[in-house]
Amino acid sequence: MITNRKLEKYLSSARINAYRQFLLNLGIKEDEIDCKIRELYIWNIQTSSAFLEFFSFYEVALRNAILFCVEHIHRYSLLDSRFIQSLPLKHRTNLLNIINDISGENYEYQHNRPLKIDTSKVNINTVIAKLNFHFWEFLLSSSYSSRYLTHHYRKSFKNAKSALKIKQIHRITAEIRELRNRVCHNEPIFKKPYLKRLYFKALIVLKLIDEELSVFVALNTGRLNEELNRKWY
Repeated sequence: MITNRKLEKYLSSARINAYRQFLLNLGIKEDEIDCKIRELYIWNIQTSSAFLEFFSFYEVALRNAILFCVEHIHRYSLLDSRFIQSLPLKHRTNLLNIINDISGENYEYQHNRPLKIDTSKVNINTVIAKLNFHFWEFLLSSSYSSRYLTHHYRKSFKNAKSALKIKQIHRITAEIRELRNRVCHNEPIFKKPYLKRLYFKALIVLKLIDEELSVFVALNTGRLNEELNRKWY
């Protein structure tokens, strides 16, 4: 069996030491550490992999729920001049860069002149696919939603009774994005109680969109639930 010394060579000593310290803090005996490090490392990889499956469901469902709301307000969806104008500089620039890259045009925002984007040259589905998770998270933020979307979100989140729920959805989504970033960077995700709470809170968000959707996702991400309940120490 590969030794921890070799693991440190290939996985970095800093990474292995993080696992070692975590286990020592749990009270694992020194003579059991080497074996437990391997078990914990494998658990971390398998749980991260299971979370990626869940993130895929969550991100697409959330994105489409928000998009439905945007399209209810703006005739040309994300390509609508009024929608683009409503965005802060960072997100507006990112969106226009994507639109320009797809269309081959050079659309520029001018506050006193509406944008006239040729929608026949821009595949909206390609635009949507290129926008990152942070963009959709921002549209839920109180700084944006309270000004532009709050009164329309109930069309997408049918089971949300108030604007307070939208704030909760935003907070949970921010946590999901942070965890996803950790998973994608192969970082440790040791805090099992926190992971369980976040998983169930995310299912509640999906329930606010559609209860049957939440049940479907829960049934099809059972591997994640199994990993979160698996004892590795």
